[in-house]
Order: sequence, then structure tokens, then C-alpha cells
Amino acid sequence: MQRLFQTHPELRVVDDQFSCPTHAKDLARHCIQVALKNPFPIGIQHFCGQEVLSWHQFAQQLLKKFQGETKTQVIHAISSAEFDAAAKRPEYSVLELA
Repeated sequence: MQRLFQTHPELRVVDDQFSCPTHAKDLARHCIQVALKNPFPIGIQHFCGQEVLSWHQFAQQLLKKFQGETKTQVIHAISSAEFDAAAKRPEYSVLELA
């Protein structure tokens, strides 16, 4: 997204697909906590951000973060059908946090 922000004054981002973006710092903290509890964990660990966002909402948050460093002024919300991606994406790919 940052590269797109630097080259496009306007973007079109889907607003009907939802996920939980994961901040790298949060993931690193989680990995450290797991390693401190058990240096040799068995099994698969799942972790994700806690906030459910559409890709459009996520792009809006990122644009605020990079404000002043971008060409992008507007992010238009579009449907998945308008985006016409080669691969079909799930509308709701949120992990349930236990």
C-alpha cells in the first residue's frame, strides 16, 4: 500500500472483504510471550490483530499513518465485483479469538 500511496493520487480499494490485520510489533510480542512460557512449543500457534476491518478501512488507516509522505489524496470504496480480481477472495476471513 505504501508504494501505491507514493505513485497514485487516487486508489480504489474493496470495502466488502473483512479481515484482522496484524501489526508486526504485536506478532513479535506474542512470539516472545510464547517462547518465554515454553521455549519448545508443540503444535501450531495462531495470532491476528483484534480489530475487524475491511480492506478499504485498513487502507484509510494506513493513509493516515503515512500522511504527508504520499501522493494519494482519496481512497474510493468499491465492491469486490468492481475490483474484478483474478482470484476470488473470501468476504470474511476473520480468525475467532479464543
